[in-house]
Amino acid sequence: MEIEQICRVFGVLHRHSLDHIAGFARGLDISAVECIFLLFVLANEGINQERLSALLTIDKSATAKAMKSLERAGYIERSPSSRDRRAKIVFSTAKARDLQPLIKANLKGYMEAITREVSPGDLEITLRTIEAVTNRLAGRP
Repeated sequence: MEIEQICRVFGVLHRHSLDHIAGFARGLDISAVECIFLLFVLANEGINQERLSALLTIDKSATAKAMKSLERAGYIERSPSSRDRRAKIVFSTAKARDLQPLIKANLKGYMEAITREVSPGDLEITLRTIEAVTNRLAGRP
């Protein structure tokens, strides 16, 4: 596969996915990136910001900015860690938990639409391959 084709495929998928999430998130008064953070907070209640940054492979300052925005919007609450007062522990609010089924349904519908013509076996192989590449980029074995 040519490098241009790889760059094009990943670029199109990335931009299209962010555009979809941004359109959905606009109705929640948050950005696409904040919507992704919110999804991961909902799935990892009580996670600290540093771990969240590592999980999403996003720098700590971007995570802090997104958390501040989500907190202002009433979607999360942060509190100092009992172990390290400098670390922030993140929890979703009832407002966020009420939206969780809607967020998941929207993203599931999107994923089903873009993978409609792909067999389950091919999709599994593709996801495993992308996961391996992602883990390598994130410095994980």
